Amino acid sequence: MPAAGPVMPMTHSDPNEFEPPRADVIEYAQAAHSDLDTRLTAFFEEFRRIDLIYGAYGRRCGLSFSAYLIFDYICQNDGTSQREICAYTLLPR
Repeated sequence: MPAAGPVMPMTHSDPNEFEPPRADVIEYAQAAHSDLDTRLTAFFEEFRRIDLIYGAYGRRCGLSFSAYLIFDYICQNDGTSQREICAYTLLPR
């Protein structure tokens, strides 16, 4: 039976022995992703801010946020079905 994925080389002879992660490898991985984490956090903060602005606009127009989501999806996806709208908005049919 073939292996399910690539086999990682062991640094010791006993294949049943667990090798704990090395601190230098962990620090390198964390440093490489810290900039990405910062950028993702900034993106989601901006996304939330824009979401709140559109929600406030919808309320001023007499729309609930749910109705706004539905109209927004319909405008972006002409000919969409109720099932697709519900899947996108996570609202009941």
